[in-house]
Amino acid sequence: MGASGILPVLKPKGPTSHDVVDELRRLYREKRVGHAGTLDPMASGVLLVGVGKATRILRYYHLLDKCYEATIAFGAGTDTLDAEGKVIERAPADFDPDALEKALSRFRGELYQIPPMVSALKQGGEPLYKKALRGELATRSPRKQRIYELFLSAPLRRCADGLLRASVRVVCDSGTYVRVLAADIAKALGTVGYLESLIRTSIGPFDLDHCYTLEELASLSQDERLAKLLWDTKAVPHLPIVMLDGKKALAVSQGKALELTPALACSIAVETTRVLDSIPHLRESLADCEMLSIAPGDTQGRHEVSHNSTSSHRSSRGRSASESGVEPSGDALARGVRLKDRTWYVGPVALVGPEGRLVAIVRPAGGILAFDCVLV
Repeated sequence: MGASGILPVLKPKGPTSHDVVDELRRLYREKRVGHAGTLDPMASGVLLVGVGKATRILRYYHLLDKCYEATIAFGAGTDTLDAEGKVIERAPADFDPDALEKALSRFRGELYQIPPMVSALKQGGEPLYKKALRGELATRSPRKQRIYELFLSAPLRRCADGLLRASVRVVCDSGTYVRVLAADIAKALGTVGYLESLIRTSIGPFDLDHCYTLEELASLSQDERLAKLLWDTKAVPHLPIVMLDGKKALAVSQGKALELTPALACSIAVETTRVLDSIPHLRESLADCEMLSIAPGDTQGRHEVSHNSTSSHRSSRGRSASESGVEPSGDALARGVRLKDRTWYVGPVALVGPEGRLVAIVRPAGGILAFDCVLV
């Protein structure tokens, strides 16, 4: 059986994310390797990599927010909006920390970004950066993003080259272009600027302390490398978990859907509450994806999302259904899993077998747990 699992990697500055994937293909002797969330060559930090069958679950990590430490240089602008580009304009940059803080506050919350030409976003099946290399300028539609946190993390400083530099901490949802954010902040201050350096310090609960460098992985034996792959509940800390006995795990592996019984609905609801309480900003991401939705009696299929969070932030594991605000009913079996009030969970659930390994990703729907993907 081939290698499978999620691997948090510390991408160094210089290589592309694809270069990291290629090296891991070689180390793990596995063709199926992919990553969740591209880091530009000039950036470093957390890169979540899926090996083998784990490539099937990489799409679920877009729900997690990302945290960056970014340095912005004010007073010069580049054609790529980052330090790797050519300086194409200059403007005076003379403002104090209070003015910067006021500007930063304007970018917290929901905003719209126009993707940069130098990006991996595809248009007509071709990445924008390839069009940019040919000197083409493609029309790009603004994309809604959310900035959860944005604040100065080090004193504003004037450097020998005359540029004013600021280090900021950014917590944002998936797909946010920090280089565009840097240029937009500069514009709000009446000047120009570019992203000088970028470190991704975390993706949801996966942070730099969880990561392995390519050098560390290369120094290990193959068995030791395989042991680093996460293919249990630690691989999906952001999903509700259902533990299966051997009989049910076998049935799932044979493609048989599980009945969404009241007991199972309660278990999923408790797990969902735990996840939403323990991972910051996940509730907003789920709401955007219309996974927390479907009000009972809504015959037109409208989605009514509840943003009410639970009052407690302690773990829900081991708590009763009533303590978690769960009210299972016949409607729950038909529509999804009732959490509280008019909020229902119809999102992904991870099934784990008796040996602790992932078996499948499913969704509660129509009285069953319908398959998203089978992992055995």
